[in-house]
Amino acid sequence: MRIIIYSFSVISVMVLAYWANSESYKTKAVISNSKELKSEIGELKEKLYVLNAEWAYLNRPDRLADLVKWNYEELGLIPISAESFQPLSKIILSNIEGGK
Repeated sequence: MRIIIYSFSVISVMVLAYWANSESYKTKAVISNSKELKSEIGELKEKLYVLNAEWAYLNRPDRLADLVKWNYEELGLIPISAESFQPLSKIILSNIEGGK
C-alpha cells in the first residue's frame, strides 16, 4: 500500500512539474509577444504624430488659399467666403416649400 501511495505521489509531482514547465514556456511566449506589440504600437504612434503634423502643415488656410489661386484656371476653384453660403433659414424654407 505504501508503494502505491509513493508511486502516485511521484507521478503526481512529475505531472505537475511538466504542467508548470509548459505554463512557463507559454508565459514567456506571451510576454515576448506583448513586448513586440508594445514596440509596434510605439512605432505606429510615432508615424501617427508625423502624419498629423503633415496634415496640419498641408491644411494651413494660407496654403489652401494659394492653391486655389494657382489652380483657378485648371480646376475652376473659387475662394470660399461667407457670401458663398445661404442662410440656414432659407434652406429650410426651400425644403419645406419643395416638399409640398
